[in-house]
Amino acid sequence: MHLPELVIDNDSNTRDGWFTPFRITTSASLKLLINDVANEIGSYESEQGLRRRKRKPADRMVFMMQIEAFICDAALHHLEKPGGYLSVTRSKRKLGIRDRYRSSVMSETLPDLLDRLGQLGLLEVHIGAVNVFDPVKNKQTTFRASALLLARLAPLQLSIADFSVHQEKEVIVLKQRRLNSFEAGAPLQYADTSLTVSYRHNMNLINAWIGAADIDFLNGHGVLRLNERRLRRVFNNGSFTQGGRLFGGWWQDMKKLNRRDICIEGISAVTLDFSQAGARIMYGIAGAACDHDPYAVSGYEHHRDGIKRLFAAMAFSSTPIKRFPKNTKKLFRGDMKVKQVTEAIQAHNKEISHLFYTGVGFDVIHRESEIMVEMLLTLQALGVVALPVHDALIVAEDRVAEVKAVMLSVFHAQTGVEGSVEVECQ
Repeated sequence: MHLPELVIDNDSNTRDGWFTPFRITTSASLKLLINDVANEIGSYESEQGLRRRKRKPADRMVFMMQIEAFICDAALHHLEKPGGYLSVTRSKRKLGIRDRYRSSVMSETLPDLLDRLGQLGLLEVHIGAVNVFDPVKNKQTTFRASALLLARLAPLQLSIADFSVHQEKEVIVLKQRRLNSFEAGAPLQYADTSLTVSYRHNMNLINAWIGAADIDFLNGHGVLRLNERRLRRVFNNGSFTQGGRLFGGWWQDMKKLNRRDICIEGISAVTLDFSQAGARIMYGIAGAACDHDPYAVSGYEHHRDGIKRLFAAMAFSSTPIKRFPKNTKKLFRGDMKVKQVTEAIQAHNKEISHLFYTGVGFDVIHRESEIMVEMLLTLQALGVVALPVHDALIVAEDRVAEVKAVMLSVFHAQTGVEGSVEVECQ
């Protein structure tokens, strides 16, 4: 493991992130070390009279997952931010709560396991404290890899590529309606149905395919978490018919220019992007043909980016827009009023004008996500690796022709409207 020198910082409040309970390793040598640590904890507990009976099989499984998560997250965090701390809760009120989004690691036994790792000198742990007079001043428990742990990890020559995420993590996420524009909708519990089981099955197929693929980034090896490829589908507004986009891939937040350095199966990648996907889907919902450019609004030819943003805002809004959305006004001339622009958009798209201000946007995203899932499964059957970015696919440049054909075929089958696909970057 190419570990920097441990930076000792006596401020126990110094932290750079939160503990990730789903953290695992793909390194055989680190797995052996984790097994050694488990045996050391067992011996320590026996010697100190802390445990008289062996853990039951189910408890033993959680115990091993906890050790792996703590060791891996501490090691990975040190690689990325030497000397930094991770925060973790010890609250019994929070731990042990079972829901589909929580890791089994976050059980009521977690504080004891953290204590053992601290007592064995493998983690440097600073216990948090509750301020009964001012909750804002509460101190969270923090930890980081100790000098002893780093010394044991050093011979393993680990890198960021040796860490990943446990398959236990839920891939079908349902979120409640957003209360405002500043807070994301909280995850909702739900009972599985044939629909959610089908969604999860498809996501598992997609994740297994992408997870096993030969994917690299030329300028980011050793810096990016290239093994963090486990995608999840996120549905919105408490409905499995709204939203549904795929999130979680390390490539998704990357700038378009940087995607050029992605290699798939040793071949440079390009991005194939649907042109006017959302607008065309709306035409499909209305049962109308889209034989023109929805964004080429007369009189606003030099304000295309602004038209696209305002078009989207009109699709998501449930009431007429009275002012330009954030960061949109600057895309128009100062004398242009929002009312005249929105009316021009509706006039240019009269076939779908009745869909504006109905909140159809999340339905559009859902249909877009259904198209994406079908494309990924179809390409997988053809042996093609594709990385999703909302309504675009990153693929090896030698597969462009067949991928484009699949994209257009699936889009038309799902919407009844002809699609348009462009190569985003070469």
